[in-house]
This record gives sequence, structure tokens and C-alpha cells, in this order.
Amino acid sequence: MQSIAPLTQKMDSNQTNDDALLVQRISQDCASSFKVLFLQYIDPVTNYAYHICGNEELANDVAQEVFMKVWEKRATLDSRKSIKYFLFVLVRNIIISNFRKLGSYKKYRDHFQFTAERNSNSLEKQLEANELSSLITSAIDKLPEKRKKVFQLSRNDALSYMEIAEKLDISPRTVEVHIALAIKNIREYLRIQYS
Repeated sequence: MQSIAPLTQKMDSNQTNDDALLVQRISQDCASSFKVLFLQYIDPVTNYAYHICGNEELANDVAQEVFMKVWEKRATLDSRKSIKYFLFVLVRNIIISNFRKLGSYKKYRDHFQFTAERNSNSLEKQLEANELSSLITSAIDKLPEKRKKVFQLSRNDALSYMEIAEKLDISPRTVEVHIALAIKNIREYLRIQYS
């Protein structure tokens, strides 16, 4: 395992090069470098998650998940790309994937609108929340018609897979596939928009 002493000294001189060095060492399984990255970015990542979701507990959970994913994917990290940008994209992606836990897309959208209004003292926060909500709406609109219908029945009308299958005269397995593909398409659309 590599020492972090030279790394800590470099932090003061050149943050970009330091981040690249951190990522390079983390990709080589250097746990101490991962700890440096964690300590350096845990607060900004948590704050960013809070600005998007408006919930302290959720923001803390999202931040923890972000760093778990970084460690899990350490072998594929690219030291030429901005780790800070990567961390913030992970925050957004995790929050977006968690919208299913809110029960429906409408609740998710309303949640972000409420968060934006509550944080109206910060125009930047409001714009981020509105942008995310708008992007999700656009992503759903771009789904193939059948997939979009299945997704909306699931998220907007809160129908079960069986109820959707009966309503559209398809199998519950087909419903499940449509939902999984819709979520994948939405994530990909958002990834492209934020890249």
C-alpha cells in the first residue's frame, strides 16, 4: 500500500493533478488514497445531494452510496477525467434511481418542486431541482410509446405489474421488462445530458 504523505503535500499545490493521482492510486487498490478522497469530498457530495433532495438523511445515505460505488468501480476509474464531476453525476444518478421508492413519478416530481420552492433563497438550488425534474419529464416523453404507457401506468397511476398487464393485454413479465428498460433509458438520457 502506498503512503499518502506525498499526496497530502501535493494537495496544496495542484488540486487537479492531485485528484488524478488519487484516482490512479485508488484504481490500484490503495485504501489510504480512497480515504483521502473520501475525506476531501464527503462534505461537498453530501451538500450537493442535500441541495437536490432537500432531505438530510437521504443526502447522507446517497453520499455513502456514492463512495461505495467509487470503491466498487475503482478498477475502471479514469484518472484523466474529473473525479469531482464523476462524484456529482453519481449523486444525481442515485437520487434519480431512488425516485421509485417515492411511490410514483408524480410524487417524485412534486417532491423536487417542493424542495425547490423551500430553498427559493438559492436560485442555483431551485434551477438544479427544476432542471432535473424537466429532464426526467423529457426522458419519459422520449420513451417508445408502449414503454412510456407502461411506465406512466406504473409511476403515475401506481398500478401493479398485474394490473398493467391486464389493462394492456400483455404479460406481467413484459410489463417488468418495459419498466426496467424505461428506467435504463431515463438513466442513459440523463447521463448524456449531464456529460
